[in-house]
Amino acid sequence: MQPAEEVTVQNARIAKKRNFILQNFRGETVRITLWGEAATSFEDSKIQSVLSPVFVALTSLKVKQYQGYTPTCFI
Repeated sequence: MQPAEEVTVQNARIAKKRNFILQNFRGETVRITLWGEAATSFEDSKIQSVLSPVFVALTSLKVKQYQGYTPTCFI
């Protein structure tokens, strides 16, 4: 988990974001970026104190890249 940071979006506004790297039992990873309130609505110390394994369910995501490819459509 990386700390929340402020970034400039489309040269117009400043938004907060936080990146997470999730890893499964096989060592495969995926980067998840949370934006706005979702990026800052929890305490870092509480997340870091959770014991493994942790199961995560993510909804309402926008996939920008999958296995090195940028998807053009979704089924």
